[in-house]
Amino acid sequence: MRLDAQHIERLKRVAVEEAGQHARLRLFGSRLDDAATGGDVDLLLESTVPVAEPAVLVARMAARASRVLGGRKVDVVLTAPNLKRLPIHEAALRRSVVMPDNDLLNRLRFLARVIQRERTHLLATDQRIFAAATNGPTGC
Repeated sequence: MRLDAQHIERLKRVAVEEAGQHARLRLFGSRLDDAATGGDVDLLLESTVPVAEPAVLVARMAARASRVLGGRKVDVVLTAPNLKRLPIHEAALRRSVVMPDNDLLNRLRFLARVIQRERTHLLATDQRIFAAATNGPTGC
C-alpha cells in the first residue's frame, strides 16, 4: 500500500467527520501495488446508513482527501443502503483493502522486521552448512 500511516489516519478521520462513525474507508486501484509509481488515489467510502446527499458527500470527501494528500487526485466511490449498486462498486469491493488502523500497521511492521531478521539468519546458516559440506573432511 503506497500510503503512509499518517495519511491513512488522517483520511480515516476525514471519512468519519464527513460520513459519521458508521463509515468505513477502503483503498483500491494502483495504490495497492507497491511496485507501481504515481497515479491517483481511489477510495471506497462505505456507509451502513442511508446518505441523503451522496454527490455532496463524495465531492467533500474527495476534496478533503486531496488536501490531506498534498493535492494528489482522489477518486471516491460511495456505497450506502439507499444507493444503487453498480459494477464499479463490486469491482472496488473485490479489489480493495480496508484502511488499517495505526496499531495494526505497527504490528505488521514489527512482524516484517522479525521475518527479515529470521530470513537473514536462515540464509547465513544455510551458507555455513553448505560451506562445511563442500569443504568437509576428505579421505573417506
